Amino acid sequence: MARTGSHSARCTTDEKAVAGFPGMSALGAGMWNPMLTTLHAWNVECGTTIAKLTSEWSGFLWRRLGEDMVLPQSLAACTSPVEMWQTYVDFLQRMASDYQKEMSVMAELGTRAAKDSPKATGQRSSKTNYDVAAAAH
Repeated sequence: MARTGSHSARCTTDEKAVAGFPGMSALGAGMWNPMLTTLHAWNVECGTTIAKLTSEWSGFLWRRLGEDMVLPQSLAACTSPVEMWQTYVDFLQRMASDYQKEMSVMAELGTRAAKDSPKATGQRSSKTNYDVAAAAH
């Protein structure tokens, strides 16, 4: 079966094929824009949140490592079993307090990210939906 004329010559402006996707019109490809924009925004938000959480956690571990490395020296400097016991109890109490505070910080970062991410992606997607709807008319 022979074809006459080229596809682009037969298409109207709205039906021009999207480069690399023959048979898909620009309008059809534009219908994906709201979803792709929202997914991109969500991906950026997730990446930012992961970076913040990772930075906070690694900073905490670095600070704790410094305190953990001092414990053997503190224990070696003790002159009695009671002093050694008190040094170790103080260390454990500080450690528990530090981890408790850090878990609060991490929970706050996670909560803030969970609250902010839908807002950011929702604002971007509604703007995109409006733009696509306006362009279609």
